[in-house]
Amino acid sequence: MVRLEELTVIRAPIERCFDLARSVEVHLAGNIHSGEVAVAEAGVISGLIGLGHRVTWPAKHAGTPR
Repeated sequence: MVRLEELTVIRAPIERCFDLARSVEVHLAGNIHSGEVAVAEAGVISGLIGLGHRVTWPAKHAGTPR
């Protein structure tokens, strides 16, 4: 059996990493090639996604709308 392990070291406070992971703008910037947009179902379309928020990300991947 082959086991692969990857370690990523981030020199930033955990709070900053957590906020970047739930940032709508950061997500959209990382997926600009797919034409994603944020559609709020019960949440936000900008800023930070919080507890109880729901956001969908309609986009095209491999030429197919998802």
